[in-house]
Amino acid sequence: MISTLRTDHIIDAMEKFLDMGINRLVLADAMLSIVEQRLMKTLCPKCKEKYHPGREEYEELAQMYGKESFEKLNIPYTNHFHLFRPRGCDACGQTGYGGRLCVSEIFIFTREIKRMIRRNESVESIYQAAVANGMTTLLQDGISKVLLGLSDQKQVKLTCVRNNV
Repeated sequence: MISTLRTDHIIDAMEKFLDMGINRLVLADAMLSIVEQRLMKTLCPKCKEKYHPGREEYEELAQMYGKESFEKLNIPYTNHFHLFRPRGCDACGQTGYGGRLCVSEIFIFTREIKRMIRRNESVESIYQAAVANGMTTLLQDGISKVLLGLSDQKQVKLTCVRNNV
């Protein structure tokens, strides 16, 4: 069964299921995944501007992504490292953006996650276990779109950064 549940974060979705009175054993056995998705503006393909960011901007991206995880991407800061930014043209109405793309986070209920739910572990620790086991977070997916030249850091911050988590 597929269902939509309006929450701000995957942690909130799991907590909402538990608040509705769903037994942890039933939840652990029944769930396959939770997908969080948002739309993020894309840079206009006709006018996006290539640039070499400063070391500070590179470090901020790495920090947002997670230093250890970013290092695994093997994208060093060199003179060849570049990003794109909006410029504005007639095609995009001088905004620098043209369209949207989906950024997502897919939380898979692995055997380990299901065991943690059954053991009544906190939702936060369950989420952190998923991240530690390689789940790509919403923020990481957004940053990967920046690294591909599809969007910019401003849009990632507007779309993916949560103040409450």
